[in-house]
Amino acid sequence: MSVEFRILDSSDAAACQALRLRALKECPAEFSSSYEEERDTPLDRIAERLAPTTDDAVFGAFDGAVLVGTVGLHRLSKRKLAHKAVIWGVYVAPEYRRRGIARRLMERALAHAASMPGLLTLTLGANAANAASVALYKALGFEPFGVERGFALVDGALRDEIHMARPVVRPQVDAEVTHAGGCHCGRVRFEAVAPTRLVVTDCNCSICGKAGYLHLIVPKSRFKLLSGADVLTTYRFNTGTAKHLFCSVCGVKSFYVPRSHPDGYSVNARCLDEGTVEQLIVVPLDGKNWEKTHSAQPGHP
Repeated sequence: MSVEFRILDSSDAAACQALRLRALKECPAEFSSSYEEERDTPLDRIAERLAPTTDDAVFGAFDGAVLVGTVGLHRLSKRKLAHKAVIWGVYVAPEYRRRGIARRLMERALAHAASMPGLLTLTLGANAANAASVALYKALGFEPFGVERGFALVDGALRDEIHMARPVVRPQVDAEVTHAGGCHCGRVRFEAVAPTRLVVTDCNCSICGKAGYLHLIVPKSRFKLLSGADVLTTYRFNTGTAKHLFCSVCGVKSFYVPRSHPDGYSVNARCLDEGTVEQLIVVPLDGKNWEKTHSAQPGHP
């Protein structure tokens, strides 16, 4: 078995709904929602919920094309609570259990949480009768802070809920290095100073989605154009704030001036040379709803 892990998106709506309904039907005591409440949820609503945002992500485990497990991460929206996020919807199909899939899904959620600026605390609720789940959460650093007696009434029986929390743990800041990169033909070359472990954003707006651009934001003081100023062509659209810079020879956009950081640069992480990047953490960004996304979470392209 070779299980792959990734963040779900709108195209996974049908598979996500099927697995969710199976979970609610087969394991009703593990969830506060019910099969009857969710079975008629329109598919387009689920697709909307799975659209990538800076505050929400659902992680999936796939055996080939089959979705076999999920874990959800939701950041609280209220200003005084936005330092917290909730882990929800933890489920692995029974035939795939005892293979470490739930743990690996949780680890991806924890790593993603560490990449979310300003996030300090993760919380979750666990069925007090599910000793295996409670043990997994404790092994991952979650500590109980209370037991709610009679939390849910399932098939006529009350069940207790253990409320658990853990701090968001971020890796030590890596030493910064000078990354080199450029366009395809080599006429445009640049250097950018940034950590060896990079957190970049994958924007789904009209231009980024077509280009497959991965955004690494760097201040102007940490960027140096080495060559190619004479072959750069500027393209603007919409508000005209962003300056999209393409090599006029090969057509590649290796860096540009983004709308969110007009005093800096967004470097395309795909255009960096090999050898200086140790890890690339990709965070989805809902650029289709630019105003809403950036008013809620500044600091992205």
